[in-house]
Amino acid sequence: MKTITRHSSVALLALALLAPAIAEAQAPAAAPAPAAAPAAAPAAPVIPPKPKEYKVGDKAPNIEMPMLGGETFKLADFLATKKAAVFVVVQTACSSCRSELEYLKDKAAGKNYEIFLFNVDANGGTPKWENNIKLYLEDLKLKYRVLVDPKMDVARNLGISSTPAIVAIASDGTIKMLETGFNADIAAKTEKLLGELK
Repeated sequence: MKTITRHSSVALLALALLAPAIAEAQAPAAAPAPAAAPAAAPAAPVIPPKPKEYKVGDKAPNIEMPMLGGETFKLADFLATKKAAVFVVVQTACSSCRSELEYLKDKAAGKNYEIFLFNVDANGGTPKWENNIKLYLEDLKLKYRVLVDPKMDVARNLGISSTPAIVAIASDGTIKMLETGFNADIAAKTEKLLGELK
């Protein structure tokens, strides 16, 4: 049997004390934490395509609009009756609009077209507007059906940005007239067109 000397005991004690440090030093380095994923780029805004601006000679779009009374007007269904449509685009506060409506008042009697009051008042469709538009029709002694376009979506798509305006669409869907404003020249053009519209 070997005798452990005092020097051997000291060496063993030192080794025991140093063992954890040596093991830690020899342990493989921890892998670095993965880099954070880059923040997602904000989504690009979706820009709707610019609507087509129609002109005389074009086929009219298949317009669908609410009407006074809650029904929905569909141009395709109306044209299927073989009648032409005349839209008079108005605001109730527009004095020129009243002049155009008064000029057109009795033009459609017995003819193969119907005149519609195409209203673009900003509050269109509200109870207050409904009451006002009924008074407006009564004051002008008109019996036109009323189409409602408070944001002017349909009007702008047709290239109309102000009132009054008139859009005439033949029974085959062709735009025959698209005029903004009202004066003697437009009245004369309207008179001629309405005599030929079918």
